[in-house]
Amino acid sequence: MVRDAIPRSNAPSIAAAAAIGHDRAFRQIDELAAIEPPTLIFPGMDYRHPVAVAEHLSKVLPRGRLAALGVSGEVRTAEDFADAFAPGIGEFLVSLHER
Repeated sequence: MVRDAIPRSNAPSIAAAAAIGHDRAFRQIDELAAIEPPTLIFPGMDYRHPVAVAEHLSKVLPRGRLAALGVSGEVRTAEDFADAFAPGIGEFLVSLHER
């Protein structure tokens, strides 16, 4: 999806996206412990987005919740993302109203 978006992007937005890999807002997961709103975390599927990081983050955030489903190799398009994530997001939103 990133490669597909490049032809539609301008030079500054491409440079900003490339900088994400180099310039991080935080260095350690524990730095995010101050995030208090309910947060749904989807585990990744590759070495850049390891499941262990998502699991750790869900324990560090005061109201973090790990989604049951992560990204798989079959998720390739925006529509695939929507289909894969919608159920987990729906369950998360319903749980917020149950509290």
